[in-house]
Amino acid sequence: MLKLFVSPLKTWKATLQGYGAVLIWSWTALFIHSTQNLSLFFILAISAFVGFLFYIPGWIKSPERLRTTLQQPLKNWNLLFLALFVYRFFYISGLRTAPIIEANLINYLWPPIMLVIGNLYKHRRPSERLMVALAAGIIGLLFIGLIKNGSYLTFEFGHYLSLIAAVLWAIFLLQAKDTILGNNDIIGVIHLLSFAFFMTLHCLYEPKMDFGQILGVQWISLLGLGMAVSLSYKLWDNALSLGHFTKMVAAVSMIPFLSTFWLILCKGEILSPYLGLAAILILCSSFLVRFLTLSL
Repeated sequence: MLKLFVSPLKTWKATLQGYGAVLIWSWTALFIHSTQNLSLFFILAISAFVGFLFYIPGWIKSPERLRTTLQQPLKNWNLLFLALFVYRFFYISGLRTAPIIEANLINYLWPPIMLVIGNLYKHRRPSERLMVALAAGIIGLLFIGLIKNGSYLTFEFGHYLSLIAAVLWAIFLLQAKDTILGNNDIIGVIHLLSFAFFMTLHCLYEPKMDFGQILGVQWISLLGLGMAVSLSYKLWDNALSLGHFTKMVAAVSMIPFLSTFWLILCKGEILSPYLGLAAILILCSSFLVRFLTLSL
C-alpha cells in the first residue's frame, strides 16, 4: 500500500521539476533582455561561471564523479561544447544585436530545421505536416524581414546570428538523441572552460565592468542564465526519468509561446502587423513540429 502511494508522489514531484525547468528556459530571453547594457563577453563569462558553481558541491562530496567526467568519450565533449559554448555564443549574441522579440522568434525555427535535417540525413521524404510547418516558419521569417521596410526584405546581423543558433541547436538535438552521457557533470567542466575563455576576451577587448553599477535585477538575470543550463538540465533529466512523459512533451512545446509572451509583457509593446504575423506563423510552425519529433 505504501509503495502504491510513494510511486505517484515521486512521479508528481519529477513532473513538477520538469515544469520548473520549462519555466526557467522560457525566461532565458527575458534574462538576456535585462542585461542589454552589460558587455557580451562579460555576460557569457559570468553566466558560465554560475553554471560551473552548481556542480562544485557534487564534486567535493564525490571526487570520483569528476574523474569519471574527464574520462568521457571525445564525442560527448564535442557535443556539449557545441551546445554550451558555440550555440550559447550565437544565441545570446543574436538576441543582443537585433530586436529581441524578432531574434527570439527566429531562434525558435529550430524545430522544423531539425526535422528537415533529420529527414535529409535518413534520406526520407518530409511529411505533409512538416512541409506545412516549414512553409509557415519561412513565411514568418520573411515577415520579420519586412518589418523595417515593407517594400523589401531587410535583415539585421543579429537575425543571421539567431538563424545560425537555430541550426546549431537543431544539429545538437539530433546528435544528442543517440548519445549517452556517463553523467551530467561534463556540463560543469565546459562551463569552467567557457568562463576562462570569455573572461579572457572580456579583459582583452571590452571595457572593464564596474560591479557596483550592475543592478540587482541584472545579477538575478546572470544567475538565471547560468541556471538555465545547469539546474534546469538536472530538473529536466529527473522529469524524463521519473515524471509523466506525455505531460513533459506538452510542457516543452509551450516554451516558444511562453518566451515570446514574457518578452511582450516585459517590453509593453504592441506588435506591429508584420511582427504579429511572424509570431503567429513561427510559433504555429514550432507547435506543429512537436507532433513529429518522435518519428526521428
